[in-house]
Amino acid sequence: MEDQAFEAIAANLLEAWAELIEDTVDVDVDCDGSVLSVELDDGRIFILNRHRPLKQLWLSSPISGASHYAWDEATQSWLGTREQGRLDTLFSDDLSTAIGEKITLTQPA
Repeated sequence: MEDQAFEAIAANLLEAWAELIEDTVDVDVDCDGSVLSVELDDGRIFILNRHRPLKQLWLSSPISGASHYAWDEATQSWLGTREQGRLDTLFSDDLSTAIGEKITLTQPA
C-alpha cells in the first residue's frame, strides 16, 4: 500500500469513529488525525493510533489489551496481524463491554 493511501484510509477511519462515538456515547473522545482516544468515566482509556512505518493501526484496549491491524484489500478492512480478527469487530465489542451498551463501528466507505 502506498503511503498516501494508508494515510487517507486511516485518517478517514479515525475521524469517522471519533464522530460516531462522540455522537452515540457519553464519553470523552479526542482525535487529532493520527490518534483516537476514548476515555470512560471510570478512567479507562482506549487508544487507536496510526503506526506509519508499518502502515498499521494499533489498538490499546483496557478490555482485550494491545493489538495491531493491517489493511486488507480483499476484504476492505483492517485485519489483525496476529489473528485477532477485524479491528471494527474487536473495538466495537470491547467498547460495548466497557460502556454497557451496544455500539457498532464499521469501516467507512
